[in-house]
Amino acid sequence: MLKKLHIAISSSTDPYCNLNGEEQLLHRCDSETMILYLWQNANTVVIGRNQSAYRECRTELLAEEGGHLARRLSGGGAVYHDLGNLNFTFVTWRLNYDLKRQMHVIQQALADKGIEAAASGRNDILVQGRKCSGNAFYLTQEASYHHGTLMVNVDADKVMRYLKPDDEKLQANGVKSIRSRIINLQEVCPSLSVDELKAALIEAAEKEYGLKAEIETIHSERGRYADADWLYRNEIEHGYQVSERYPFGRITINADMREGYIHNVGIFSDAMEVDFCAEAERMIQGNSVQRAIELLNASSAEHAQEIVSLLKCLL
Repeated sequence: MLKKLHIAISSSTDPYCNLNGEEQLLHRCDSETMILYLWQNANTVVIGRNQSAYRECRTELLAEEGGHLARRLSGGGAVYHDLGNLNFTFVTWRLNYDLKRQMHVIQQALADKGIEAAASGRNDILVQGRKCSGNAFYLTQEASYHHGTLMVNVDADKVMRYLKPDDEKLQANGVKSIRSRIINLQEVCPSLSVDELKAALIEAAEKEYGLKAEIETIHSERGRYADADWLYRNEIEHGYQVSERYPFGRITINADMREGYIHNVGIFSDAMEVDFCAEAERMIQGNSVQRAIELLNASSAEHAQEIVSLLKCLL
């Protein structure tokens, strides 16, 4: 049972500090506490746990223009953050995790500002049929978090400039471009500021959980989040590539094959699940394609059959 509502507000706009701070809160929370973490990143593209940095982002352009590439713990797709965006994270033990209530906090905060919002699909919040918030989720054995964006006044030109859209995904959503799919909250409520939205979220959380918030400002070190090995996970420049979009997201396999064996492999996805890519890589690495297929067929790994269907393209 929840007995405490803790609000953690980041003092930094460094994405590596903020993502590391989020992970530290995950380890710090207890069975009686809901933590609502509020944070902002300056000029940053954040990719999902299993995504390819090069496939999702114009990394060289971003770096040339003083931006940052960051990789989060959760799955899902790439997003652009600047100081016109407010990030939120609900951190709690799994026994207290309730996505419907957490989403209601966001919707209530927006409603208090005269903005009607609706949850949609696997992870979006829509206003006037357009996306103002993307959400993602991460679970450990005991703890969990649900985090997302709230676009108050994001530079939409930079969203287009840095992100590489998946045309099939856009078509599936019935839109022609990223820009036509997203909406800034100031388009609906011109006077809204990030600070006002922070206050509205805190008030909505207090109402939802019936608890008075304890507020703390935090700052974290960068941890592993700025390390190249974390940012560019197992990217393979040469070799074979097979890719397919499924209802849960895209899977791409990059494989370096030598003498009939998969010498090196990278599996990338924007699926919400996070563990299956590394699990499948371990089964595939160093084996022939046929042996890798046999191991996957005998396993209970998530999305194993989709990976098998892609590996068959390498036979």
